[in-house]
Amino acid sequence: MKKISFYLLLFTLTSCKWEEPSFNTLFDMVLIDGGSFDMGRRANDNILDTQKRDDEVPVHSVTLGSFYLSKYEVTVKQYRDFCAVTGRTAPANQKEENPVVGVTWNDAVAYCNWLSQETGQAYRLPTEAEWEFAARGGNKSQGFIFAGNNSLAEVGWYDANSGRSIRPGGQKQANELGLYDMSGNVWEWCSDWYGPYSKEPATNPKGPSTPTQGAVHVHRGGSYLYGSIYCRITFRGGPIFGSTPNVETFTNNTIGFRLAADAK
Repeated sequence: MKKISFYLLLFTLTSCKWEEPSFNTLFDMVLIDGGSFDMGRRANDNILDTQKRDDEVPVHSVTLGSFYLSKYEVTVKQYRDFCAVTGRTAPANQKEENPVVGVTWNDAVAYCNWLSQETGQAYRLPTEAEWEFAARGGNKSQGFIFAGNNSLAEVGWYDANSGRSIRPGGQKQANELGLYDMSGNVWEWCSDWYGPYSKEPATNPKGPSTPTQGAVHVHRGGSYLYGSIYCRITFRGGPIFGSTPNVETFTNNTIGFRLAADAK
């Protein structure tokens, strides 16, 4: 059954190609060379800070090892293949070519674990620090406010240009690393629990070990229903205002995910 499901997956993911033969995968994965950067809202990030939040500071030095990140967000079709094999409920009323939304953090982790078993590669969600480093352009960063440009319209779908609809990945300009839709389209789950920043330097940080009251796991990047302020690279999703979320079952029709993997 496992062998059959693997070939079903290989056959159905026709939109996937790979650019590095040394890494056996069905997905577009980009190698992000490790390095050090200042994480958080910097002085030159204040162009759109009319609604800046205190959780974007203090700026702190972070050093990361190399890792892979998928060029695109996981699509509805890719997630439905997972549901078909595992018996999970597939998302309804979503176009197959669009990024999947309405999945819990646990669903996203389960998808990563399943894909790891099917392919022999260890997939996971990116840490929040990995996500921000990659969105900034890694070691090729040009210091943009959004992922790839200071004009959000060039790189992302948000409330002013989306028509209040999710769009297929890759229709806008990529960032410096060739990653698409890191700003806008759909929020992306990270592996970390949401929590305050420390001012201390960190190496490969993984966030708090327990949830913060009133918050869920970190999600980054903003979405098609949100304004440009929320699509800034440094903006952090996590606090859920006006209610006490169930962190195990929390979903939203603007949150999806993309894949990460360790560099070997």
